[in-house]
Amino acid sequence: NTSGGVPHAVAHVNEDIYVGGSFTQWNGTVAFRIATYTDGAAAWNEPESGFNDDVFAIQQSVIDTNIVYVGGAFTQDGATIKTIRRISEYNIDTDTFTELGGGLDDNCSSIVAHPTGVFVAGRFINVPSFITLNRIGLYDYSLAQFTDLDTGVNDVVNKIILGPDGNLYAAGFFTQAGSGPITANRVAKWNIATSTWESLGQGFGDNSVSDIAFDNFGVLYAI
Repeated sequence: NTSGGVPHAVAHVNEDIYVGGSFTQWNGTVAFRIATYTDGAAAWNEPESGFNDDVFAIQQSVIDTNIVYVGGAFTQDGATIKTIRRISEYNIDTDTFTELGGGLDDNCSSIVAHPTGVFVAGRFINVPSFITLNRIGLYDYSLAQFTDLDTGVNDVVNKIILGPDGNLYAAGFFTQAGSGPITANRVAKWNIATSTWESLGQGFGDNSVSDIAFDNFGVLYAI
C-alpha cells in the first residue's frame, strides 16, 4: 500500500523491483517517490533519500547493470539537499543519485537506455541554460552531454520505445518533427543510423497518443 500518492513506473532491475510515483510511503516504508523490493531480503527500501516530486520513468542501463536512470518532475532529492532536475542516474553500488547532464527544465516522462546513451522525452525544452532539445533528446555517452534529435518535436512526448528494427519510436501530442520539419501526427520514428525523423503513415488525428508498443510480429499499437 502507498501513502500520499500512486505508482507511475515499474522496472525489474537485476533481482530487484523498482517502483516510482507520487507516493511518500510504500508498504509501510518511508519512500519518497521511489522504492525497491529485494527478493532475497523480502523487504522494501528507499534508494538514498528518494525525490521531492513525482517519478514517471525508470530504466536500467544496458552498458552497466548497476546504473539505473530515473525521470520525473523532481528538482531535488527527497532530503532537499542535492539539485537533481528531472533526470537522474542512480548508482546501485554506492546508493547515490546524481543529476544527469545538467538536468532538464521540465518533466521527463519516458526513458530508453541504448548502447550509445540515454534517450529521454517529455515536456522539457532545454537542458537549463545550455542546450535546446525540444521535448526529446539523447544523453550521448561519447560526448558526456545531451544532444538534440534534429531539433526535436513541436509538442509534448508521452512515450518513447525501441522498435524491433533498433530505431526509436515516439508518441505524444506533437504534429511535426525535425528541422524540416516533417508532418508527424502524434507518432514518429527516429532513425538512429541516419539521424533523421520519419513519419508513420498518416499518424493520428486530434487526440494525443499516450502509449505505444510492438507485438511479437513487429506490429506497432498505439493508445
